[in-house]
Amino acid sequence: MFLYSAHKKLWEWLANNPNKFKSDWPGWKGNGGTYQIDWSLCFACQYTDPDIGCGSCPLDTDTDPDNDYDSVYCLGGLFWLWMRSAGEEKKSLALQIANLPLKEGVEWE
Repeated sequence: MFLYSAHKKLWEWLANNPNKFKSDWPGWKGNGGTYQIDWSLCFACQYTDPDIGCGSCPLDTDTDPDNDYDSVYCLGGLFWLWMRSAGEEKKSLALQIANLPLKEGVEWE
């Protein structure tokens, strides 16, 4: 089950706190929240099949699931753009990530 509502909360918080990192999100258990943090700090990555990788991402980014470069251009390139941006651009990209649609058939909460 994809934790879509948690994904949205994380990225909306990042949009409102553009100088913070994903690890700073108050929703992680280590920061007083309820969600267990994992290596990726990403609910979409937690959902993926490790044998398939980015091709099983629950978010619909219009990327080719068989393309090895998708992992480099995570979330259709939005993640890497977000990592390298600042200010209003960073806020805008975080909101785009928060509102990415789900792929058809993904079960979520």
